[in-house]
Amino acid sequence: MGGARLIVRNDFADAQERIDAVQMVNNVPIAGALYTIFLPPGWQRDGQYPVVLSGNGAGISNNNRLFNDQEIYAPVIAWNSTQAGRGGLILAVSNCGGTESQGADEKTLRSVGAFFDFIAEHGGDRHNAVTTGGSRGGGTALVWAANPLDLDYTVRAVFAHVPPTHYGSLGRISLFTYPAMGTIADLVMGEGAADYDEGAETMAARLPEVLDILFGTRDADEANARGPMGLAGRLRDKVVVISEGTHDSFFQLALFLAFDRHLTALGIDHATAIILGDGHGMSNWVYTQTLAYLDAITSGAAYDAPGGRFYFIRDGREETPLGAFLGRPVEELPFTVELPTGAARACPST
Repeated sequence: MGGARLIVRNDFADAQERIDAVQMVNNVPIAGALYTIFLPPGWQRDGQYPVVLSGNGAGISNNNRLFNDQEIYAPVIAWNSTQAGRGGLILAVSNCGGTESQGADEKTLRSVGAFFDFIAEHGGDRHNAVTTGGSRGGGTALVWAANPLDLDYTVRAVFAHVPPTHYGSLGRISLFTYPAMGTIADLVMGEGAADYDEGAETMAARLPEVLDILFGTRDADEANARGPMGLAGRLRDKVVVISEGTHDSFFQLALFLAFDRHLTALGIDHATAIILGDGHGMSNWVYTQTLAYLDAITSGAAYDAPGGRFYFIRDGREETPLGAFLGRPVEELPFTVELPTGAARACPST
């Protein structure tokens, strides 16, 4: 961490005030979910630090995310949040209520409210919150920002990459076209639930059961109402930044574009990035925007919120603005054929 100090603790009661180190408290259990919490250097219990809450992707635990995947964004951000006169912030990574959960059931939503109750007693400003994440974590970022139960917290900005926008699609989507979705069926119903040699009809019959386990309903429209598409109107007056790759093998680009257009129709200011040639990986643009926002709220500067559509193309490891790549201005999404990065075919039993 470039000279920064990180202290790992396994009990929040062991956290110490006014020390020159980031304190990472592992897996704090709060009302049915686990939250790994990062306290900034100089942390004080009577502080009023902005709070950043990030949900994990599906099938990813806190330990997997922070150790196996070597994701070091949170401790670095916590350290930088107090440098050069900045005021600091608290970050938390959530397991979204469990490996199989989509983080949108009432129990997990109330756990999020309980987290903000907890963090408000330990230096966090419950009414100056940011939610962020990718994949399932992108969906929870949008849902938790919408706060459908009107719990006692306020999200002011949300940054979501490759989020599932239509939860009902989990009960309708073809696993032959989007085979990566089979991993969700396996998580929910056990290994082998989405075996491709069982035929399309068998798998299609199982998907409503997956929907029922995740959301308590087999009705796709009702599931949509509980997700980002149905809760979009509650994102008004927040900073909203979203992005999607054109070759995502989990979630349909068409549904993401429908969500983007829905926000526009509702008159909700937001910024959308479309990354041509990209799959379900990390978005540098969304991460950069997140850092810019966090730098602004910890330094007292203004955040210049982007608006409208932004087009990029995956050029090796870089996200190059599409206009620069083509050598001409690009105002609309080019004609795009949706071909997920993963594909499968039925294998007849022998």
